[in-house]
Amino acid sequence: MIKKALSFLVFLSAFIYAHLAFFSNASIKDFTIVSISLSAVYLVLTYIIIKYPVSPKKVYAFLIAGLLFRLMLIDTGPIASDDIYRYIWDGKVFSAGINPYSYNADDPVLEEFHTKDLPAKINHSNYKSIYPPAAQVFFLLAHLLGGDSFLGIKILLLISEILTVIFICLSLKLLNKPLSLSLIYFLSPLPILQFMCDAHIDGLGVMFLSGFIYLYLKNKKNTAFGFLGFSIISKLISGMFIPLLFFCEKGYKRLLSVLIPAGILVISYALFMLGNSDPFDFIVKFAGHWMYNGSVFKVLHFVTGKHAAARIICAGIFLVIWLFISLRKGNFFEKSYYLILSFFLTASTVYPWYLSWILLFLPFYFRWSGVLWVALVSLVNIDFILFFETGIWRQNPLILYAEYVPVFVMLGFELRKLYLKSKAI
Repeated sequence: MIKKALSFLVFLSAFIYAHLAFFSNASIKDFTIVSISLSAVYLVLTYIIIKYPVSPKKVYAFLIAGLLFRLMLIDTGPIASDDIYRYIWDGKVFSAGINPYSYNADDPVLEEFHTKDLPAKINHSNYKSIYPPAAQVFFLLAHLLGGDSFLGIKILLLISEILTVIFICLSLKLLNKPLSLSLIYFLSPLPILQFMCDAHIDGLGVMFLSGFIYLYLKNKKNTAFGFLGFSIISKLISGMFIPLLFFCEKGYKRLLSVLIPAGILVISYALFMLGNSDPFDFIVKFAGHWMYNGSVFKVLHFVTGKHAAARIICAGIFLVIWLFISLRKGNFFEKSYYLILSFFLTASTVYPWYLSWILLFLPFYFRWSGVLWVALVSLVNIDFILFFETGIWRQNPLILYAEYVPVFVMLGFELRKLYLKSKAI
């Protein structure tokens, strides 16, 4: 009965993905309904995967299903985000031998590269690119592969997703954990919709981080540190793991755990810092002003009434948690999970695709707090409907409560259990 229920849920997911890809007009309303529906299915599916054994034969069949879900959406244009237009633009400019950090997208110097969509559809076209060096190389390869179309980026993200699940499966094997846990990642609608529909670059960073996990478990640590470095220059968020590694390692490996990824970061940026280029121009502006879907930050912003004060307090809270987690003894995956969870709980901006970084650790350190958040974050798409229809950008507080209250309640239970367990020892 349970096996049939699991197969039914995967079949139901296939039907919903097919509806979005082939039978809907791919509007933000369709995307929202599909995202929320799939998230509800995912919660039940995850419960079955955790509670009941799944045969390797079934796991392989469901992994193929996860691949097919991604292939269904590969020709679907962006719906909830326009970030892909910046990706295409950066790749186009870079392929012409121009540093993507040298000019704003709407700079008249680049007028020869203008098309109907570019740079007209680029969000913040009056700024230089925010994306790190590895992402820029990714955009270049995507443009060489697909030109001004979405296809090049979608194909490379599909390859990244395949590599991610391969690394997850290999890592689970090294840990003697059930292969079925890989389905927690590969059947989650979050990366499927966010990487294959809206094509967010986080898929590249997650892939390198999954490679780091496998190589680290394989005890090929220098290569693992290199993968971490490439994850950092795909999306800077991976940099938070360097202190964690520093306190986990001993002897010269402790030094290499910092030097290798930090060296890759410094060298890669140095190669782009030529002429009038400024890779950090938009990063500073974005970090200093933007806020959306935060939790702790939102509360502090309400209490203080000041954006800067709320940001400083959140940074202080995360720094304390960061040091505590890095210094305490414990399982690497446990520490990594709570570290990245804490980062996003104290962040001022949390878009749905950001949580793919949390999702990566769930097959190795399963926690319902992460699963709930990965599913409930789909509710924020309701806000996007209002924005697309009226141009008003704000978050409904009821959606915030619905998203975060279950996560914090579950997190409280988990931390209490963890505390009692450590106290018993």
